Amino acid sequence: MQLPKQITFSLVISFVLLFVFGCEEYEYLIEMTPVENGLQRKINCMGDFQPEQLKRISELYNNKKIAGNHFIGVFEGKLPDDVGGAGFYSRISTEMGTAHTYSERFGGKDDLKKTIGEISDSVNKIVNFFCGWLDYEFGHDPDLNKLRDFCQNRLRYDAENFALNLWLCKWQAEIVENESSDFTMQLIHHLIEHDYIELSDIYNFNDSNNNEQSKKLICKILAKKSGLTEEIVHKKFNRFFDEKIFEKSLNSYYKTTSIYKQLWEKKKLEESDPNTEPPDFDDFIEDEIKIHFNIWSPVHKIQVVIKCTEEPFETNGDWDANDLKLTWSGTVNDNIIIPLHVYCFWSNPDKAFQQEHFGKIILSNQALTEYCAWQANLDEGKAKQWSQFLKTLKPDDSLKSNIEKFYFSDEKPTKAGRQPKDSAKKVRELLLGGL
Repeated sequence: MQLPKQITFSLVISFVLLFVFGCEEYEYLIEMTPVENGLQRKINCMGDFQPEQLKRISELYNNKKIAGNHFIGVFEGKLPDDVGGAGFYSRISTEMGTAHTYSERFGGKDDLKKTIGEISDSVNKIVNFFCGWLDYEFGHDPDLNKLRDFCQNRLRYDAENFALNLWLCKWQAEIVENESSDFTMQLIHHLIEHDYIELSDIYNFNDSNNNEQSKKLICKILAKKSGLTEEIVHKKFNRFFDEKIFEKSLNSYYKTTSIYKQLWEKKKLEESDPNTEPPDFDDFIEDEIKIHFNIWSPVHKIQVVIKCTEEPFETNGDWDANDLKLTWSGTVNDNIIIPLHVYCFWSNPDKAFQQEHFGKIILSNQALTEYCAWQANLDEGKAKQWSQFLKTLKPDDSLKSNIEKFYFSDEKPTKAGRQPKDSAKKVRELLLGGL
């Protein structure tokens, strides 16, 4: 179903909640290769990036450029927060081989309570602004008492729910790649369900330039919520259907608010200029909707590639056996609840060492990773004991019994058979399981 465009404008005016912002779109190609001292990471930023965005990314890479907006760096442990999110890489090297672990979250929300709180705060600020604007323009007009009460209570409650539904629907539309009309219809259904509009109202807006139909719908909503007739509402609000008059009125009231003063002080500090131009009403909307409310946040298209010398034993990426690489791709933005999460585990056995001491490759994939993690957790004394013992092993008839008999010097069983601790149990099981 093709939804009429004009209805969007009507709902915007009705709630003084939603202003249409374009979504910036950015593309990133991230390519990673394990190297001796960590993970080499290259990021190519494609799109209309602002200078401050590129400056932030450049600093994360110690200002090392390949060319243009293409940066390079080597990282271990925590990876740079270049796109937005958090990433980690671990490499554990042992005589038996090396284990690699990579996990990264791009975008998403890891503090939903905070996000919901921000949406609630922003909605309340906007509703408070609208209530203040009513008093500014109409004084204590007794005809509007019911409308004031509605705005202070029911509208506030419904607006929070509408905002959260908008947030969730936007997330759903991005995740399942719904058509925008599906996304809009879910929001309209919410308004019908909560008695703001009727289903038949949708069909009154086939002509996107029909402002008269918009006025009628807005008057109908205001009349329903104020208890006045549509004719009286039309008389009181008619002049504000002129976009220029409405904008002038909003800006005029805005300059009397504490919000205006706060944003002006903020702007002076940000620009280090006490004589900077004062903010206008659009700055308030920018601050509360686009930033804090965060509905129309930038879209990030991401492709991630990592080179692996062995096929990962656990991953959610697409493995290319010919090029020995994993690939992920997805779209995220700062508003989406679920992030693009990528991960992989792989290991590289030291074939020469294992062949020399065991006669074959006995540890690879997950078993080798578990072995590397076990050895990495040994204290210095035990690590030295184990390394010395490992080098004595030979692929002969005594190999199995030598492994079975190994205990750390301070953990050998007593004559009574009591053994309170056995740190080598795990490694004995791994080695014997691979023979």
